Amino acid sequence: MVMTYLAQAKDGQELITAFRVQRKMGDRWFVPASFATLLSGLALAAQANLWSELWVIASLIGYAVLAATGPLILKRLIEKTLASADDHDQIAAVSSARLYLKAANFDYTVILIVIALMVFKPSLSDLTLLAVLGAAFLAAVAIFLVPALKPLSRNA
Repeated sequence: MVMTYLAQAKDGQELITAFRVQRKMGDRWFVPASFATLLSGLALAAQANLWSELWVIASLIGYAVLAATGPLILKRLIEKTLASADDHDQIAAVSSARLYLKAANFDYTVILIVIALMVFKPSLSDLTLLAVLGAAFLAAVAIFLVPALKPLSRNA
């Protein structure tokens, strides 16, 4: 819901206010909910002894990608956006916010890929589905993640 609001923000100040809410929600709700989801998935996989299933391994890799993009990319972009806003540099703040939205789209794509893995439960014989999911991942990297990373690497 917050992401929809962010994408539809009419002006810079509205966008910055939504980012402040997003930062609070991320720390208070998204991270704990994500961790609880991981723990329940691990418990279910252990109970059913699914560790050798391709879809479980690929889903865990997807979760690891999500766990890395949160603090390494999304949080940095939020902090950069809010720092620019605190310095009254609305142009830089809005620019960082737009990059955040691109990076968040990468996260959403990975989440959808993980959901597809859990729904379809592909094995190595499901090459078409695996190819489509792999292509979706690579497209998300190229379209969403790379543009969001370029400014971060320049400012690191």
